Amino acid sequence: MLVSTVIRLHQFRTADEQLVAQGSGVTLFYNTSQKNRIDVARYLLTKAISECKEPKVIFELGCGAGEISGPFSEKCKVTGVEIIPAAVKTCNRLWPNMTVISKPVEQLDPADCSALVMCEFLEHVYDPIELVKKWLPRAAYAVIGHPLDEPDPPFEK
Repeated sequence: MLVSTVIRLHQFRTADEQLVAQGSGVTLFYNTSQKNRIDVARYLLTKAISECKEPKVIFELGCGAGEISGPFSEKCKVTGVEIIPAAVKTCNRLWPNMTVISKPVEQLDPADCSALVMCEFLEHVYDPIELVKKWLPRAAYAVIGHPLDEPDPPFEK
């Protein structure tokens, strides 16, 4: 089991500068606005898969149009899970090498992967804790994000 320290990235330093300062084996918590969330998630995914052996396998739950993991589909085996038909169509058009499964993630068996991506996704499932308990042990690394501007309490339970 991978154990890491959670650090909050300073908003005026790059993530690379933070990693140098903190050393290896850390989990980055990037506290910024929504504007940069895709770039940050891609950056963290790049760091994660750079540590993995071949074949590099990425699963993104709630992949939308594939903005985070899609670009990795040229060099890695990428599978996205998405239930919104328009997003699936866009993802298939933009990332032809990415496999997209169009069904609720709760209906899937968890799969082994180098990296698991769950960004702005867990707040949309019925039982996020149970889902994480099933999927997280199957991943070498995970990139997990949550909306930073959610109201308190959030709109969705």
